[in-house]
Amino acid sequence: MELGKLRVYTYLSTFSGLIAVIFLILVYPMILATAIVDVTVYVYLVILLIILIFIITPIYLFWDKYRNQTEQR
Repeated sequence: MELGKLRVYTYLSTFSGLIAVIFLILVYPMILATAIVDVTVYVYLVILLIILIFIITPIYLFWDKYRNQTEQR
């Protein structure tokens, strides 16, 4: 059971890292282009990141559970 939890945490950290990198690549040029960095941009980004993590986490957990069941058969 501990190994499964560890695997899930690894997936989550990898996914959140990937999402953060993608957002940095997409948004960093936009921030550089605007002379005045607006705080709302960062707030919007954080909200979007949280929503994405909340969407991806259950999908990944269910997929992991399903994969484990198919491996046991």
